[in-house]
Amino acid sequence: VVYVGGNFTSSNGTNMVSVNSKTKATQVVEGGLNGQIASMALNGTKLFAGGDFTNSKDNTSTGLNHVAVYDTSANSWSAMGAGVNGKVQSVVLLTMNVSSTTPEVVVAIGGEFDQLEAFGSNKAVSVTGFGVWVPSQGNWLENLQTSLSVEAINGVLSSSLLNVEGGQSLYG
Repeated sequence: VVYVGGNFTSSNGTNMVSVNSKTKATQVVEGGLNGQIASMALNGTKLFAGGDFTNSKDNTSTGLNHVAVYDTSANSWSAMGAGVNGKVQSVVLLTMNVSSTTPEVVVAIGGEFDQLEAFGSNKAVSVTGFGVWVPSQGNWLENLQTSLSVEAINGVLSSSLLNVEGGQSLYG
């Protein structure tokens, strides 16, 4: 299955559709989203999306403020916290050590936002167009209390350029 995101409306969907390469069938991905998708990254069955949207097209998913995760096995959207307060332009998977065990995949987002929105018991966090979502914790790295030293990342991260054999990655 190939997932296509962007800024489009057709009889087959709005801003996101899937195409099954075996059956050649195109189907709407849970109603699509109510705005443009600028970037996506897949980790297993979780497809992380960022862009200029706030909900599913049919208004059945809340808290999708510019970032969301689509579960390809459950065919459903869910929020990443309560999202961010502006457009997301890049979604990049990184491997970081955010716990005392082993490194894990996290989701870095970049764009035109300056706040990770408040959700649950987490207050809003001021940022400069960059945030890191930790899927295993269901929270932003900026909200997590950790005793480990975590890599400092500053600037704009637009893509993972190269995944080198042996687990090394080069980012740009």
